[in-house]
Amino acid sequence: MRKLRVYFFGTPSFLDIYTSETSSFEEILKQIIQEYTHSELSQQIALELDSPEKYELRLLEDDEDEYYLPLYDFPELDQTKTLNDINITAIAFCKSKKYAASKESTPTKDNEAVEDNRREIKRIAEEQGVCLGITGVESSR
Repeated sequence: MRKLRVYFFGTPSFLDIYTSETSSFEEILKQIIQEYTHSELSQQIALELDSPEKYELRLLEDDEDEYYLPLYDFPELDQTKTLNDINITAIAFCKSKKYAASKESTPTKDNEAVEDNRREIKRIAEEQGVCLGITGVESSR
């Protein structure tokens, strides 16, 4: 079993899970959603639990100040790969850009998932009284 830290929607909010090194990222995504329902985070961050396809797992930024931000320079983690395939100890849980794009037909909606993540970051930061210096996310604090 391996401990995996999961950061939600580009915020410092996280959930630690323990999963098999042979678990696929698809299985890990489902495990995250299940364990989330029994955690305190479920009171802070709303998820659509019946639709795991609306979410994706991503690598994290390499910046020590923004360690919890999803890395959008690369595609989401391949759901057929396992934890053994990629040596990581933390990941980002985000809204799926592919799902949002498949539901919208106009090119202006392609980045809807990124914007949803930014809005969620701003909402959580404001609730926690945190001022984040993230491009596209404003805080009144």
